[in-house]
Amino acid sequence: ILLVSLMLVVAVGLLAQDTAKMSKYLWIEEPTLATGKHMAFEKLVGQLREQVIADKADMYWFAGSPLTGGLRQVSFVTFHDNYASMEKMFATMHKAEAALMMKNANFVAEAAEAETDARGIIAKYREDLSMNPTQVPIAEVKYWMIRMVTVKPGMMTEFADFMKQQLELVKKVNPNYPWIAYEVTAGVPGPAIIGIRPLRSLADMDVENTEATNAVFTPIVARHLDETRARLISGSLMNIYAVNPRLSHVPEAVMAANPAFWTIKESTPVMPAKVKKMKKTAEPAK
Repeated sequence: ILLVSLMLVVAVGLLAQDTAKMSKYLWIEEPTLATGKHMAFEKLVGQLREQVIADKADMYWFAGSPLTGGLRQVSFVTFHDNYASMEKMFATMHKAEAALMMKNANFVAEAAEAETDARGIIAKYREDLSMNPTQVPIAEVKYWMIRMVTVKPGMMTEFADFMKQQLELVKKVNPNYPWIAYEVTAGVPGPAIIGIRPLRSLADMDVENTEATNAVFTPIVARHLDETRARLISGSLMNIYAVNPRLSHVPEAVMAANPAFWTIKESTPVMPAKVKKMKKTAEPAK
């Protein structure tokens, strides 16, 4: 599906983060942009946004540009209450794709040139492995810290128990720490957990309680955690993404809650300054 690889669309289910209810399923898609195609990609997303608005489709998306890891790999995190919601999303995107191709005969070629690869992941919400999931309202999220932990085969149940132990320790240091956990059901080899920490600012990561941390994570506890991780985990990857309003299309409620951040300011192209022509002076007689 061309546009799904170009841009994942999220239903209003994502806004469940503002309430006590979390959406059941997570979909992450990570397209890799072709070198030098960032502006072209942004233009295509703009066309998609305009088409969705014209279709009056009840669909929205939140995009993140990477600050770490592969800097050409944009991340789209979407939430759904069920698989039927995903199916509806695909149908809506097919409709938008057809309309865009009618308006722009080169749309397919431009989209194909804008990215080189993409992968999609489906995961299921793990309430028992999450902590303060609604701590940061979606309108105020400016960054995502996303960690994927690959668990060794046959170790997921034990790893889940281990993760609960870690959360209990974290609560003693910072009871307000936000953490949203999903168990991967498709898209990556082997069992895996995706943890998402929403951030209002990168400065949130500067907040440290060294005294409490040292009191809870003593050398003995830290050693036990390290040894258990080595036994249960085969890999771990953490990256940080900046939420990108220019690649997003958010509901009016989100826009109204934080208009300074979400309002898209169209850039004005810089025109080259006109060079004033010098008057040609008369040549001296020879």
